[in-house]
Amino acid sequence: MRVIPPLTYVANNQVASARDLESEYAQMLPHFQGRETEHNWNPREKSVIHLRGMLRGQAFEQFPDAFVHGLKHGFFEGLSKTVCLLNLHSLTSRSSV
Repeated sequence: MRVIPPLTYVANNQVASARDLESEYAQMLPHFQGRETEHNWNPREKSVIHLRGMLRGQAFEQFPDAFVHGLKHGFFEGLSKTVCLLNLHSLTSRSSV
């Protein structure tokens, strides 16, 4: 059983420049493409925790345009696909009961 640490345990992730922020997103995005599997679940979780750390590190205040652009054009798309698949799976499993 995994224990997800509370928000207070997420480290602040500092970003030095808008280009570094773009690079961070580029490293996270491949984990959110395609279906969620047992092989990509852990990298997805780590990416979300890393994003939380960037939020705590105030990256959105330092580089607001790059931060929002990275979220809109890739991260949210992959994340929303995952959420939709989870909702679909939840609905189909309930209807079979």
